[in-house]
Amino acid sequence: MQNSQSALSGKPQDEFQKQLLQMSAEEIRNRLYHLPFDTLQQVMLNISAPAPAQKIVVSVKLRRGIPVDLDIKQVGWKTLQPTEQIAWVCNGGKLEIRFDRALSPFIGDRFEVPQDAKAYSGKPDPKRLKNSTFKYTVLVTTPGGYFLKKDAEVVIERKPASAK
Repeated sequence: MQNSQSALSGKPQDEFQKQLLQMSAEEIRNRLYHLPFDTLQQVMLNISAPAPAQKIVVSVKLRRGIPVDLDIKQVGWKTLQPTEQIAWVCNGGKLEIRFDRALSPFIGDRFEVPQDAKAYSGKPDPKRLKNSTFKYTVLVTTPGGYFLKKDAEVVIERKPASAK
């Protein structure tokens, strides 16, 4: 089945639309099928691309084979930009990130993922950026059942008042 005209005006609007009109529905379906998943979501569901993520690695420190502490490292960055998000990852167990509900810079205040998965914060909510430093708690439950907790903080750059 071939399309013969634009649904809006009766004529193709641009070169891309002209090319689409020359393709069969099966050919369009096939091309969509081979798009990367995130691109397909953007095309089909009008979902915007995810914000770039800055990584925080949570590692379990062992002493004589027993988990005793957490090491929290921001990989290659110091200050989160308002257009970025955080991706926490821990290969030592189930990871949970907790911000104070009233003071979280993000829309959510709890992020929980299984071992080796990434917990994404989403971009900071501009309405919540009253401060630039935000404290949070990292909780890890190891496969052996040990529970570790450590406090951390993240610095988020605030837009100057003139940029609002």
